[in-house]
Amino acid sequence: MPVDVDYSSLPKFPQKLPIKLIQIRERAGSTWSEFAQQVNARDGTEIAAYENNEGDLTISVLYAYARFARIPVENILDDDRDLWFGHRQDHDRLQRAVPRRWGSRVKDLLTVIGFFVVVRFLVPPLVGFVLWFIKGLYETLFVS
Repeated sequence: MPVDVDYSSLPKFPQKLPIKLIQIRERAGSTWSEFAQQVNARDGTEIAAYENNEGDLTISVLYAYARFARIPVENILDDDRDLWFGHRQDHDRLQRAVPRRWGSRVKDLLTVIGFFVVVRFLVPPLVGFVLWFIKGLYETLFVS
């Protein structure tokens, strides 16, 4: 008796998988052959096949990719996740490593005060010391 399967409810195959595999290998700065040794693949042609979406990626090699890159496997498999940061991607805005919190007026004020204190109290003595050192070096080398 044939059984009808509703394939629309199944998750779709990751479309960005080859691109993410390329990004991991390129960040390592390795060729296909060099990287095959890192992720326990047979050879460089196997890695090339994965990156060209031609070969069947084994779970052990996928896990080795994730371990090598020190990222969760979900970041590689989920098209909506950023590969390196893991957060869901909003394609309408740029991604930031550390999201800015909009209610941080106090932090901004403290940053400005700290900058003022450094410029006002630390820069003049530092400039004076550098000038004193250069003057002493000049007198030692050229005047005596």
